[in-house]
Amino acid sequence: NTDTALLIALAGEIVAAGREDRDFLARCTSGSAEYFAYLRGETDGVPKTAEWAAPITGLDAGAIRALAREITDKRTFVSISWSLQRAVHGEQPWWAGTALAAVAGHIGHAGGGVTYGLGSTAKAGAYFPLTAMPTLSQGKEG
Repeated sequence: NTDTALLIALAGEIVAAGREDRDFLARCTSGSAEYFAYLRGETDGVPKTAEWAAPITGLDAGAIRALAREITDKRTFVSISWSLQRAVHGEQPWWAGTALAAVAGHIGHAGGGVTYGLGSTAKAGAYFPLTAMPTLSQGKEG
């Protein structure tokens, strides 16, 4: 579940830099004050920074911080795969991705926001099958 650590650290870096979309959070969310307290480490003594996430994710803290800045500099669309839920605490990346998109304020804007399971065979957003889905023969009646 290193994805969750990365998503949380990205949100933490955005908030630490004061680049969160305060207007969007006030108008469209609840619980941001509590989430910010968690990001700052006020609830567990561990600030959720790029340095915190680096050893968990195997990514350089500077690269995490740069990505957090890029997320607020450019419209960002967070796509969370269905496969991430197939692990212990698998719901966490879904919540962390939603929180990151909210913190950045890109939800509801063209080319921004968050989605779940938008894959090549998931047919999300498509009005026709993009590929044949695997099936088993139904046999014959009678």
